[in-house]
Amino acid sequence: KNESAVLERCLTTIKSFVDEIIVADTGSTDNTKEIAAKFGASVFDFEWCDDFSAARNFSLSKANGEWILILDADETIDKPDLLNLKNLTNSKADAWTLVQRNYRKVESDDLGMVSCRNDSYEKSAGFSCYFPSVLVRLFRNKGYKFNHVVHELVEESIEASGGRIENSGIPIHHYNESNSSLNETKISFYSKLGEKQIQLTPTDPKPYYEL
Repeated sequence: KNESAVLERCLTTIKSFVDEIIVADTGSTDNTKEIAAKFGASVFDFEWCDDFSAARNFSLSKANGEWILILDADETIDKPDLLNLKNLTNSKADAWTLVQRNYRKVESDDLGMVSCRNDSYEKSAGFSCYFPSVLVRLFRNKGYKFNHVVHELVEESIEASGGRIENSGIPIHHYNESNSSLNETKISFYSKLGEKQIQLTPTDPKPYYEL
């Protein structure tokens, strides 16, 4: 939604490495959809329902390829790494994890934070550190579904189906909060969804931790 400032950067990188691009738009009022169409993307409207998994799964239902790569508009992958990812689709694995690098400009000593000093990736230039999140983002198109209304994951569906997950170590460069900290509006938005997930799965510790 309203990702015109970053979407072109994302699609420019991946266009030559994929057979199709699918964009699920949840109500943009800027020219996000026009930018997507310029790259040959199939753009589908999805009415937002306070459920990130529902939006993800809607986009998965439109995919025709054997493999699916999930990226947000404010994420990129280096071209050499995309080539490595494409080679991984020749393996027997059903899914691969990538390392989402959540960049920050301000130095932080938070637990798990990694310094960008002497980092080999040019995309980390100008940032002080990043928080790594290991997530499945490349997987076979076998009917897997995302779960949880917020901080959605596809891993549970893959594991429940007996799928094999391998680790690629390949980074996704994520710039969502690189220029500012979480504002009160976004905190309130995610808190509301976290509370909704607790009501849906009260015995699951994950949403309590995230909230």
